[in-house]
Amino acid sequence: MKSIALISPPAFGLKDKLAYPPLGLLYLASNMGGEYRLKIFNMLSLEDRIEGGFDIYGISIHSSSSYGPAKRISGIIRQENPSSLIVAGGAFPTSMAAYTLENTDVDVVVIGEGEVVFSHIAGGRALEEMNGIVYKKDGRIIVNEPEPLIADLDSIKFPARHLLPKEMIRHEGRVHHSDQAATTIFGTRGCVYRCAFCDTSLWRRKWRSRSPENIIAEINEVKRDYGIGWFRFPDDCLDLDRKWFIDFCRSIKQCAVQWTMLSRADRLDGEILGLAKEAGCREIFFGFETGSQRLLDRMDKKITVEQNIRAVELCRAAGIISCAYMLFAFPGEDAATIEETKRFLLAAKPDKSRISQFIPVPGSDVWLHPEKYGVRIKFNFDEHWYFDDPDFAVAYDYIGNDTMAVLRKTIMDFYREQGYCIEWEQPK
Repeated sequence: MKSIALISPPAFGLKDKLAYPPLGLLYLASNMGGEYRLKIFNMLSLEDRIEGGFDIYGISIHSSSSYGPAKRISGIIRQENPSSLIVAGGAFPTSMAAYTLENTDVDVVVIGEGEVVFSHIAGGRALEEMNGIVYKKDGRIIVNEPEPLIADLDSIKFPARHLLPKEMIRHEGRVHHSDQAATTIFGTRGCVYRCAFCDTSLWRRKWRSRSPENIIAEINEVKRDYGIGWFRFPDDCLDLDRKWFIDFCRSIKQCAVQWTMLSRADRLDGEILGLAKEAGCREIFFGFETGSQRLLDRMDKKITVEQNIRAVELCRAAGIISCAYMLFAFPGEDAATIEETKRFLLAAKPDKSRISQFIPVPGSDVWLHPEKYGVRIKFNFDEHWYFDDPDFAVAYDYIGNDTMAVLRKTIMDFYREQGYCIEWEQPK
């Protein structure tokens, strides 16, 4: 029987990895078909031991924060298992396939959605006959045609949560903004927007949804097996389709659970929020990013400061907690934009706000065209790469990094005064 190990490496900057079960790998595990000896390693540190002797090792690299650990893991696997096939997938290798193959011991990179492609790899299909992969052959990098996105998300089996210990599914902390046991669940895939700081190569800027009935079946299964009544939807924009979201709210209301989601200000109105509140929605996270309209336009957010303020007001009226995610030091940030962000937060008065520092994401427009934004990218993926570093991941040629450091202190002082959370410090 073929043996397969699926590995979720530790990630720099992720303060509580147990809060986020590796759903991508759990989806792969449940949708491979066939009979395999299968084990999942959800690594909390690089000291965790990975067993040898597997035919295939699949490593999830969700972002640059997990690339360095994944590289070290692939080297150890290759040394101890020279004949094993090492496969990498996730958002980072999808955008950085050649880089991943040239700088790690990975043999094959899965591009984009993984369920179909990895099932082919597990089943032994010849690499030359597969879509959706990039691989090494005779010293060359071969890029195959992409695999079509899965049209019917209901056809995908639920994540194989049973392959992990219960404590890696049922989270008891407050990361999900609850003092109740909580976990994550996806209802949709993809995003149609083109924000300059984001890369959506994984889903190719397409949005797809599961049926509400399919989502409810999974929720009920998790409630039964893990006693969880609080769910976090980390989807890029759960409510992108108004009609679908209304149907979803009416369906999930019957589950008697509480949940949180990400949204955009231009997707919401009083009716939608009223339905969501009745259905158990307790908190909405918004990527407001900045209080500067100039920066919002530079980010290509397709939103206005006024819409963002209105979204907070609508949440307040509906009795739903609002959390404003803000982004410091996006190229173009200066003293004026910092003051605009402060004024925005004072005017909107979101219940919570969390600010993070800009890091260029591979595949994003800033990454691909840094000169357009007046910056130069400086990186070393093998190390922590600025996730816990006081330095910046780019050189701000238009203003200077010393000036940007002064602006960082300004916004940090403001956040402390307001009782908000600074992501590069310990959360409150």
